[in-house]
Amino acid sequence: MRINWAQVLVLLPVVYGGCLLLTVHLQTTTLVRSLSRMLSGNPEHVPFVALGLVFLLTYTGSSFVSVVANAAGTAGGLDNKAPRLGRAHLRGWAHRAVAAHQNLLEGFPGFAAAVFAAFLRGAPNSYTASLATLHLLARCVYYPAYVLNLDQVRTGSYGVSLAASVLLFGFACVPDFESFYLGLVHVAKPWA
Repeated sequence: MRINWAQVLVLLPVVYGGCLLLTVHLQTTTLVRSLSRMLSGNPEHVPFVALGLVFLLTYTGSSFVSVVANAAGTAGGLDNKAPRLGRAHLRGWAHRAVAAHQNLLEGFPGFAAAVFAAFLRGAPNSYTASLATLHLLARCVYYPAYVLNLDQVRTGSYGVSLAASVLLFGFACVPDFESFYLGLVHVAKPWA
């Protein structure tokens, strides 16, 4: 689907606002809380376990697929002396795999900073654990959705992962953010 700049100006706040409310709702679900407990027996470790898993997804899993896609999508295979030159000619799944990997690389530092900021500021672990888990789940959905050209799933999962990081920063940087967040939970409740 193609949209023009005016549609983007209207749709972007709606999409990201929806993703913010969806993230708040998903963060309170039993599924996300159960997965958080599965990541680590100690709830204080969960954000860092999620961070480590996002790191592995970004720097090993998607990196491997990106290199394979680059080699498969470039005539004559991958030129190891100039591996980035072939990317301009990639099409289809190979282009999407490399682009998805780039997005994971771009998003990781912000998520890592949000996790550390929330930890250093003593943000409530009940929120940080489930938000970090939700970010991990959203990124695990994002990568295959991008490669398989599921644009709406890709956009939604990206929005959820971004919202989870923004909320982590909120808990780290905004005094009494928990009150604001509980207001969002109240707004998101009808979605349940």
